[in-house]
Amino acid sequence: MLIKNKFYFKEDFQFIKTKHPFHLVDLSPWPLTSAFGVFMLTTGGVLYLHKFIGGERLFLTGLIVILYTMYTWWRDFLKSSIHLPFKEVYG
Repeated sequence: MLIKNKFYFKEDFQFIKTKHPFHLVDLSPWPLTSAFGVFMLTTGGVLYLHKFIGGERLFLTGLIVILYTMYTWWRDFLKSSIHLPFKEVYG
């Protein structure tokens, strides 16, 4: 295989399982979780400002979900970037 005027051997691709040069990330539940948290946060904020019962609790629950999602998403990101082998070929 010729990439940028350099020959690569099969051993150079031991961690790559696909035949294309793109890096596709694994599926993550955190975008959906953060969207749910943002929905709760905004709905709770609107309900709280209009003096509805339970608006403050929904707002705080949404804020907790957002903070938890931020923590776990960055934890997973750092774990994958530190502990997993490189998935890309750098020429």
